[in-house]
Amino acid sequence: MHGFLFEQSHREIYAQVDVRTLGSEAMGSSDAAFPMFTVLQTLLQMTSLQSHEKLRELDLLCIFSEDLGRALFVSHQWVSRLHPDSSAKQFQVLQRMLQNLLSGACKVSLPAGQEGLFGRMKCPTAADFRNRAFYIWYDYFSVPHVPWIPVVTGIWRFFLILSPSIPHADKDMIMSYKTWSDRGWCRLEMMVRALARDDGIVILVEDAKMPTLCGRAVLALHKAPGQGDFAKQSDKTLIAPVLTQMIRQKLQYYLERRDFHRYRFLLSMQRHYLDGLEVDEVEGLMPGFKCHNSCSFSFTTAKFLHETAFANISQSDAAGWSPLCYAAVKGKPEVVRALLQSKAHCHEVLKKGKSDAFLSARTPVLTLAAAIWQQ
Repeated sequence: MHGFLFEQSHREIYAQVDVRTLGSEAMGSSDAAFPMFTVLQTLLQMTSLQSHEKLRELDLLCIFSEDLGRALFVSHQWVSRLHPDSSAKQFQVLQRMLQNLLSGACKVSLPAGQEGLFGRMKCPTAADFRNRAFYIWYDYFSVPHVPWIPVVTGIWRFFLILSPSIPHADKDMIMSYKTWSDRGWCRLEMMVRALARDDGIVILVEDAKMPTLCGRAVLALHKAPGQGDFAKQSDKTLIAPVLTQMIRQKLQYYLERRDFHRYRFLLSMQRHYLDGLEVDEVEGLMPGFKCHNSCSFSFTTAKFLHETAFANISQSDAAGWSPLCYAAVKGKPEVVRALLQSKAHCHEVLKKGKSDAFLSARTPVLTLAAAIWQQ
């Protein structure tokens, strides 16, 4: 089977690679540290799902690095509370889809709606999966059975949403893409993927014969993980500091590259992304703020302009957005009120559209606020 690597056992590889820790600081315990393992294409031969510990015993895992080949992160719902897929119905859809893709029996297609949103995009072909060794990341295989934070999603070029319509083993419900998108952990995996890198491919698998391209994991379209469904509400306390730190790092990344529109948009949207989590928003990345005006709205305006790197209230950036546009996205009435009292134009519109957020040119700020916060 293509992609097998027999030169080294996983124990030999493990001895040569530094352990990568995932969210251990956020969890407050070094016991949460563990290596990143990926399953090789041996996945296609599996007849049942075996745990990470069992696959390590069988030497069927290895530590992935991008020089080895390409890798695919599988995001999915567990079919029951205690096991991801005891009957392997969901898993078999993944196997059949990969087999069909490798053989040429099916191909990844781009729905018309996605093409309208992202433009014409190159769909991955069988050659993309065959030309280099290929690795699969699946939580039950790839991490020990301890609490974990999915910051690993950022390194994978391919992010696959596995959501066929199958019954849940413990609940009276049919699992689907809708139920996947309602899960807090699934939302987090997708958001971490978008925060970690701007390229890559997202594939939706609802049917083994019809994988579809979901465009890119753009931040503008993400739902708040904290407003998703969690089996344990205490899990929110684990993800909050990790998500905040990744937002901070992404903001710093944009600032270093002087990508001010993306910096301002993420800075304003973070309140939406952190909704439902007990954590403060990231601020203070622009040093040197001083304001000697005792007027409350003048102070609020000055601070907002400084944080968003605008020189004045009437300025528009290269993307055609004014300070009031970003304030509308931010969703804090006191900031919008302060800008209006500082003579921002209440009929301000977007001078340019933002396709990845379904926003067209000439969108009024009121419509902009409604479009963002109705998600």
